[in-house]
Amino acid sequence: MSAYCTKADIYPDQISTDQVIKLSDDSGTKTVMDATLEAIVDKAITDASSEIDGYCQKLYTVPLSPVPELIRKYAVDMAIYHLYARRDNDPPQIRIDRYKQVVSYLKLVTEGKAALGAATPVADSPPNEVSITSNTGLFTRTNMEGF
Repeated sequence: MSAYCTKADIYPDQISTDQVIKLSDDSGTKTVMDATLEAIVDKAITDASSEIDGYCQKLYTVPLSPVPELIRKYAVDMAIYHLYARRDNDPPQIRIDRYKQVVSYLKLVTEGKAALGAATPVADSPPNEVSITSNTGLFTRTNMEGF
């Protein structure tokens, strides 16, 4: 499994480290060990990357390499949504809207109505056709005439 974004893409660039700690504090102590925080953010990134692969695998070879910039951006939005969703039953509306936007776009990719940019689509496979050949018939109208 290849990750489409990094922890550095998420915090402190998109959300504050304090917010990440708040979202990953499962014990309620208002602090978190670095390893726990890292594992929770890694899980959110893995979930986002897996979800993207699920949509893209119909038309693209996954994991995508090189990772298109648009996919990196969308992976960040999805990972942040997953962080909020694990803690809050009601993530901020902007996170919900961004997640829905990503899913809508990925559905268009699956339908072949949008492209990922730099990633190479999977080569078309030959259609599922059956070809039947046989010998010429032994009994034809001509040689059976009169019977």
